[in-house]
Amino acid sequence: MAKTLANGMNVGTAEPDAKYKAIIQSEPEIWKRMLRANGIYEKSDLSWFNVFYRFPRIDPFNYMGPMREYVFFTKPDLHIFANEQNTGELNPEIGNLPFFVDLMNRGYGKTVLKSLQYSADPSTPFVRILSNAKTSNLDLAAINVDDVETGSNMYGTKMFYRKASDHSDEEADFSIEFEDSRWLEVYLWFKAFDEYERKKFQGKVTPPHKDGEAPAYTYKKVLHDQMTIFKFILAEDGESIIHYSRLQGCYPKSVPRESFSDPSTDAVFKFTTHWKSTFQKDMDSSIITHFNYLASISSCEGTEIPLWDETVQAISGEDVLVPYISLEKSSRSNYTQYKLRWKK
Repeated sequence: MAKTLANGMNVGTAEPDAKYKAIIQSEPEIWKRMLRANGIYEKSDLSWFNVFYRFPRIDPFNYMGPMREYVFFTKPDLHIFANEQNTGELNPEIGNLPFFVDLMNRGYGKTVLKSLQYSADPSTPFVRILSNAKTSNLDLAAINVDDVETGSNMYGTKMFYRKASDHSDEEADFSIEFEDSRWLEVYLWFKAFDEYERKKFQGKVTPPHKDGEAPAYTYKKVLHDQMTIFKFILAEDGESIIHYSRLQGCYPKSVPRESFSDPSTDAVFKFTTHWKSTFQKDMDSSIITHFNYLASISSCEGTEIPLWDETVQAISGEDVLVPYISLEKSSRSNYTQYKLRWKK
């Protein structure tokens, strides 16, 4: 049974009476107060910085929504080929190793091995196969701090001071899962990396350099076998970047040979690899600058491929070659936001 309030409003009826409609039209503020009392708010009512919420509020305007991760791996520059102009001839320092000779003879030189040496394929600084085959999320280390403790007074009371968190940006171990093809292209990428590192550790292979020039990696003290990994968390629209981070001085620490101990029977072959990074940082604008620089040195015609295909009125499934990041005004807030874009 409907209740009648002191002001004449009927609560519980399907349609408000004429007096209630008149109040809504003549006093919209009362209507807004009724909505707020029932947990329905306008966008202007939601402000974390300017007001207190006495009760939790449902915020459909700024909710996080489902997210997606993109990870990009930069190429190492292993000295696999004799020179950067000739990817058909192995570096003599490893040219007699059966593993590399076999990969070359079987056609993996132009795919797996080429993606391990940037100077042999400078068309892109990224290892596309690792980004495409990744099936797990990349774990980031938390930012933690230590404390400085003072001496105790006569009552046993001590003071504590917060130290810096710089050490949280250094030395992290993480794991990434990949799905491989029947040709074991991803596995052979890690295997080739490890075989090369064995010879490097023994001092039997040198960094790549152009004929007649000083070895730049040695002269400038650049590590030719370490990589940078970029991680971007995107919003539900598939392009707005919510969080971005960079791991530098990265290298794989394992070759997943144990994955063949118990072969898969479900037609999907996955394995986990372990990695090490020396430095990591997040939400720093230098990450965006670094990433866009790598995009700028990629060989690409520069045709932008929108995420939405207007012709078929669906999400675009076309191939893309180069990712880059733009800074744009958000349509949902007063903030500007980074967007992940693609070129072909």
